[in-house]
Amino acid sequence: AEVQVKHLNDALEASFEALDLLAESEAAERGGLHEMIGYLYLQSQGMLEQAIEQYDEAIRLKRLVGDGRGASRAQFHLAVALFLISQFEKSRRYGEAALAGFEALGLEGLAEAVKVRRFLEKFPQPAPQAGEES
Repeated sequence: AEVQVKHLNDALEASFEALDLLAESEAAERGGLHEMIGYLYLQSQGMLEQAIEQYDEAIRLKRLVGDGRGASRAQFHLAVALFLISQFEKSRRYGEAALAGFEALGLEGLAEAVKVRRFLEKFPQPAPQAGEES
């Protein structure tokens, strides 16, 4: 476990160094690094909020450069990771956002939208409120 922590720390340090070397204008590359840093934080216990911040920045940068598919993929990856650590409410929100992004791509995002829909089926449906039809 100690070796794993050292490897995670080394990977985080190298990722932040690489981020420092990239110009602000290199948004696509920065987005990829933020996603990787988010993933590394998810592997570190107790770093959930930092992971979400990094994924959110990756999603923002991917959208900034017009990479809707990349943004939706990052949302879906985070949704799955959150699901695996029992953060179901957050997981569903990111999954629903990913689905909307893939659906916005039309036929180009169809296969990924189907995959996300299958994932979202794992969540229990909220009970109808009084006066609502089911």
